[in-house]
Amino acid sequence: MANEGKSYYTPYRDLGIEVFSAQHIGGARKRRQEDVLFYRAFTKDQPLLQDPQDDSSEYELTILSGMIADGMGGHHRKEKKGFLGIGHVPAATGKTASVIAAHTFRKENPRDFAELYSTAEAINEAIYPLNKSRRLSHSEKIGTTLIEIVLAQRYRNRRFLGYRGYTLNVGNSRELLVRCNGTYDQLTVDEVVTNPKKPSNEIIYNSVGQQPNIVVYTDDNYFQADFNPSDSLLLCSDGITRNQTNEEMTSIILSEKTLPNAGRRLMEQSLRKEPETADNLSLLLVRFY
Repeated sequence: MANEGKSYYTPYRDLGIEVFSAQHIGGARKRRQEDVLFYRAFTKDQPLLQDPQDDSSEYELTILSGMIADGMGGHHRKEKKGFLGIGHVPAATGKTASVIAAHTFRKENPRDFAELYSTAEAINEAIYPLNKSRRLSHSEKIGTTLIEIVLAQRYRNRRFLGYRGYTLNVGNSRELLVRCNGTYDQLTVDEVVTNPKKPSNEIIYNSVGQQPNIVVYTDDNYFQADFNPSDSLLLCSDGITRNQTNEEMTSIILSEKTLPNAGRRLMEQSLRKEPETADNLSLLLVRFY
């Protein structure tokens, strides 16, 4: 893919998962306004098994944390004069918001369900001050959609039970669980409404950074799911979902033997359908052994 940006493939064989991430600028943007981040949640020298206080109880070990931030806004914002009027400070943009989100996520390092919310709050607190310095129109305010995930291994009596994922989603990025039996589940809710002036466009009604506080509800923003070996989990921005159905994405993931090939085909499919108008594309793809 020309100008495909960054892509990473990491097999965590000791954790029983493999991860592929990719980004592309698309055909409609001059720069990427999205950020993807993932990392293992403990170091290699930490023991995989830990003795719970009660051998009969179920317990979890966090193994991976990740996120996608899709920045928005900052349109028509002017540069500000630098110190003593010398030089200029670039205007804040959607890219500013996505970079802040990735940096804050890594700093907060969420490891469980509750910490996903506190991390989203910290991201909101870091971005919002950039919007309240002066009166700004809605298009000038910067913000980001945000999807965060924590993956854990489940155990009982030292016996491995499977994997569990916790997700917080604000905006219209999507999480798709593709089962090895060929079925799929969309785990997240797309927080969008139809634009009455232009029905072909959708309006995102929830984001991080554009309001003093984030708005999340249990049913619409928090999600939990269990995974089995050979299942796949896709997190992606709306640049991919705007022109691919869940059925199409599921078919691609199931038909490719390797995770990188599946991820690249998802990107290529969006670019093929909209070569000149495709939005930024970002995805995080996980497969369980």
